[in-house]
Amino acid sequence: MTAHVLRLLVMTCPQDQAESLLTTLLGERLVACGNILPAVLSRYWWQGELCSDAEALVVLETTADRLDEAMRRLAEIHPYEVPKILAFTPVAAHTPYVEWAVGVTRPATRPSGPESTRPSGPESTRPSGPESKRPSGPESA
Repeated sequence: MTAHVLRLLVMTCPQDQAESLLTTLLGERLVACGNILPAVLSRYWWQGELCSDAEALVVLETTADRLDEAMRRLAEIHPYEVPKILAFTPVAAHTPYVEWAVGVTRPATRPSGPESTRPSGPESTRPSGPESKRPSGPESA
């Protein structure tokens, strides 16, 4: 699987609404991930006046087949009359990440059996805690 199936969305919004917008899109499985940069200064023209506002910049990852729905839904729930919602196609991406993003943007299903309680995909192998930062191999013994 290659990067051409991924899309990056970039939007700005009020800082106090970034997390709820992202949570809605995640909950509806329209995006795989989002990063909130909480304090950016936006300068722009609006209704004939030069404006300046503190906003959040949000970068979202979705798939090509979920892009239109993600953009439509974001525009629907966004507080701005004319929100900035831009989409980009990555040139390259780490294949396991692409596979993970495709998997988590599918509608949720509830598998049955013993395998249903075991996490799978990149999130289950993502390191956590201080132990994950320790070197491994003979030199660390």
